[in-house]
Parts: sequence; C-alpha cells; structure tokens
Amino acid sequence: FGLRNVTDQPKALASMLRVLKPGGRLLVLEFSKPVLPLLSKLYDAYSFTALPLMGRMVTRDADSYQYLAESIRMHPDQ
Repeated sequence: FGLRNVTDQPKALASMLRVLKPGGRLLVLEFSKPVLPLLSKLYDAYSFTALPLMGRMVTRDADSYQYLAESIRMHPDQ
C-alpha cells in the first residue's frame, strides 16, 4: 500500500528517491482494479466478501480488510 494512503505523493516520492543509493531503484506495488468485466466481478466478490471474512478469522479485524477493498476501488486506475 505504498502510495494509496499518502496525502502528498510528490513529496513522498521525492523523500523516497532522496534516500536511495546512487543508481538505486524504487519499486512501489499497488493493487488496482481489473479491467475485464468478469474478472472485475470475481475480484469484487473476493475483495468485499472473502477478504474481510478471512481478515476477521485471522486477525479479528474485518474492518481493516473492508477498508482495503474500498481504498483499492477509490484509487485511480494505473
């Protein structure tokens, strides 16, 4: 969840790049929404149903996993 929850993305990226070694690389992985309609429906079912359920079973915190699904949906497409 590298940049999705950062309020000032340019400032965060500048700070990340500042601490890289010369020639170093920065890799930020983010979830995104599938573009294929069938895959999108399956992904939504997993994200909004299975993921919070598993989160509740493993961490007793379904809300954080519900938030994860919602924040993925709100993040701009790549």
